Amino acid sequence: MSVQDYPNDLFALLAEKMTFRGGAIRVVRRIAKSKFWRRTQEEQKALLRALNASLAVIHNVQWPQLVFGLNEQEPDSSRICFVPAPNTIILRGKYRLSIISFLHEWGHRLYGASEFTACKFSLQLFRRCFPRSFARLRFEGHRARKARP
Repeated sequence: MSVQDYPNDLFALLAEKMTFRGGAIRVVRRIAKSKFWRRTQEEQKALLRALNASLAVIHNVQWPQLVFGLNEQEPDSSRICFVPAPNTIILRGKYRLSIISFLHEWGHRLYGASEFTACKFSLQLFRRCFPRSFARLRFEGHRARKARP
């Protein structure tokens, strides 16, 4: 995946509205209603596994295996990835799971190596399903960050 394909700004990602398969918005909104960030890590993993299966059914693809690698030695979530050959999404990070990162890797599952399209897919779907959380984010180029208090 090419770093050159990463978008430079948020406007580029949101300028052209993306359409989503029937049911995709509904299942992601179900995660939003679950109060994902108030759940334990094990509950969050279960919710992402269920979302993973639902998205696979909606898009009529084999669902990727999810591998969770959360530990305090991980500096951040920058090593999260989708590996096409074994059809695996690896979610790494320090303590918490990221829905945007999960959706970004699903963007790769659906659309291939394009970072622009994966960013567009994840941020537009997150914005539609988590509008208040999206409004509180700050952006560094294409990267969404939790706003500091």
